[in-house]
Amino acid sequence: MTKRSPQELFVLLVPAIAMFAIIVFGERVTIDGDPFWHIAAGGWMLDHGQVIREDVFSYTMAGKPWQAHEWLSEIIMAGTYRLSGLHGLFILLGLTYAATSLLIGRSLLRSLDPVPALIVLGFALACLKSWMMMRPHSFALPILAAWADELLLARSEHRTPRSVILVPLMLAWINLHPSFLFGLALLALFAVESVVEDRRSFTLLLPPILASGAAAFVNPSGIGGVLFPLLFATGGAAGLIPEWQSSTFGSISPLEISLLVGMLVAFSLGVRVPFMRLILLAAILHLTLAHQRFVIVLATLGSMLLAEPIAKALRARGWVSSGDQAVINGRPIFAGAALIAFALAAASFLIPRGIQNENITPVAALSSIPAEIVQQPVFNDWRIGGYMVLQGYKVFIDGRAELYGAEWFRNYLAISEGDYEALSTTLHEYAVVWTILQQRNGANQLLRLMPDWCLHYADSAAVVFIRNDALERANRTCPG
Repeated sequence: MTKRSPQELFVLLVPAIAMFAIIVFGERVTIDGDPFWHIAAGGWMLDHGQVIREDVFSYTMAGKPWQAHEWLSEIIMAGTYRLSGLHGLFILLGLTYAATSLLIGRSLLRSLDPVPALIVLGFALACLKSWMMMRPHSFALPILAAWADELLLARSEHRTPRSVILVPLMLAWINLHPSFLFGLALLALFAVESVVEDRRSFTLLLPPILASGAAAFVNPSGIGGVLFPLLFATGGAAGLIPEWQSSTFGSISPLEISLLVGMLVAFSLGVRVPFMRLILLAAILHLTLAHQRFVIVLATLGSMLLAEPIAKALRARGWVSSGDQAVINGRPIFAGAALIAFALAAASFLIPRGIQNENITPVAALSSIPAEIVQQPVFNDWRIGGYMVLQGYKVFIDGRAELYGAEWFRNYLAISEGDYEALSTTLHEYAVVWTILQQRNGANQLLRLMPDWCLHYADSAAVVFIRNDALERANRTCPG
C-alpha cells in the first residue's frame, strides 16, 4: 500500500472519498424503519449490559424468545446515535462503504491496470449504491471484501490463508451479520480448488478451516447463531419481505447494466473463469436473481473474482499499459485522504439532521394521539414499527420477521391488501384501540367503513383511526 503509482492511488482513494461524501451529505440513511429498532435493541443492550434474549418491544410477542443475531451491529449503531445522533450514523455508514471501495480497489489492482480496475470498481459501486443504508449488512461488506481478498491472494501466492486474518474477521462477522456463512462457504470452495490442484495442500488448509469454523461459534447463541441464517431462509417469513423477493427488471438498474456489460466483455474478450469460481459466480447470480438483497454480494465478490480472468484476457489481446509506472510513497497521500474525509465529516455537521415527518417516521400522526389512548393496543404499519419502537411504543408488528413468523406476516399482509375478515378478527383478538398506517395501506379503506372506528388524523405520512368507545372514555369526540 505504501508504494503506488499515482494512477493506482487514484483508483484506491478517489472512489472511496466520493462514496463517503455521497453518503455523509445525502438526505437519508434508510428507506424503511428497520434501523430504528436496531438502534433501540442496541440501546437496550447498552443499558442492561446483556444481549437481548426475548422480545421487549411489542405487546403481541412480549416475552417470546428472540435471538439478537446482529447484536454487535446494533450496539455500534446505538452507541453512535447516542454520541452524535443522525450525523454520526451518516458518517459511520460512509466509512463502511469507503472501506469497502478501498478493499475492492486494492484487490482489483493486483490483477488489473488502473483504468480497467477503475471501470470494474465503478460498476461494483453503482450496484452497491441502492443498498447504502444504516443496517447491519453495511458492517459486513468490508469484512466480506477483506475475507475474499485474503483467499484470492493466498491462492495467487500458492499459500495457506492466514488464520491470523481470517479468525478476527470471522469473530466480528458472526456477531455483526448472518452473511458470515458466505465466508465459510468461500473458504470451503477455495479449499476444494486448492486440493484439486495439489492434494498435499489439504493438511495445510485444515488449521484455517477449523479455526474459522470454531470462531463462528463464538457468539451469544452458540450453534443457534451459526444455524440462524439457514433457519430464517427456510422458515417462510423471509420470502414475504420485499428485499428477499426476486430481482425485477421493470426499469433499467445498475444490476441489469452491469450484467449486460459483463456478458459483452466476457464474450468479446474470451474471458475464461476457473471452473470452481465459475460455479461460485453462477450460485451468487442465482441468489441475486432470486433475492434482491444479494446484489451486494454479487457486486463485491463478482468484481473481485473476475479481476484476474479479465486481466488475462486483456493481456492476451495486447491491451496492457505501456511502460513501467513511476511509484511514489503513498503514505502522505493516504494521510491527505484521511484529512479530507475528516473535513467532510466535520462539514456534514453543518447540515440540519433531524427526524422528519414522513411515511416511516410519522411524527405528526403520533403526536396527535391522546395521552389516554397512546399506551393502549395499536395496530401499526410494519414499516412504521421500527420508529415506534425507538420512541418507546409497544407495537403490533415491526421488521423482525424472524420473531413474528410467516403466518403472522401473511395475516398482516392480507389485512394490508384489504381483507376485511382478517382485519376484524385481528382487531378483536388483540383488543386494538387505535391504528396508525401508511396512506397506501389497504386497511385504511376498511376502517373508513367500520362504524365503530373514527378517522382521527391523516396526512401524507400516516393515517390514524381510533375506536369510538375509547374516545368516549377519554372524553374526546371524533374529529370527523
